[in-house]
Formats: sequence, structure tokens, C-alpha cells
Amino acid sequence: MFLQLIEQLQIARGEATLEIHLRMDRSDIGEYIGITLPAVSRAFRSLAEQGIIKLRNRGHVRIVDRRAFEEIVGGPVDLQATGSLSRSQREQ
Repeated sequence: MFLQLIEQLQIARGEATLEIHLRMDRSDIGEYIGITLPAVSRAFRSLAEQGIIKLRNRGHVRIVDRRAFEEIVGGPVDLQATGSLSRSQREQ
């Protein structure tokens, strides 16, 4: 899922992930993932209506139901794979 990818990139850059910062507008997101603008809007609206995400504005998304989000995307964000955990954190 696109939101998971952006969240993983934020983690890899060492940025906070309380919110996912969308640097693209919805038409760019649609082009990037190969769907129409209305489909992107419906997907965001559906996730918001299900209480999975909360939209602060068009550029900031907060995941409010992590379990449901992970069920949709097929699992949790892998912090080790992104290299964002320190060595001591990985060894614990």
C-alpha cells in the first residue's frame, strides 16, 4: 500500500511517523500507483470512514487503527528492514 511505503521511507530517513506526510497531491499519487484520481480519493475516504486513518489535511495522514491498517497492507512496517533501528535495539 502506498501509505505503508511512505511511512517506511519516513522511518528510513529518521523522521517522526506520528503522521504520514504526503509530498504528492492525489493526482500524482494516482499516476504513481496507476489508478485514477477518483479511485485515490475513494480509497482515502474509505479508510477514513472505517476509522483506520485520520486526515488532518490533504498532506498529512495519521494511522489511528494500526491493527486494521496492517491487516490491509499485509503486516507491520518492518523497522529492521529499513535500517532505522540502532544496532543495540536490533540485538534486544
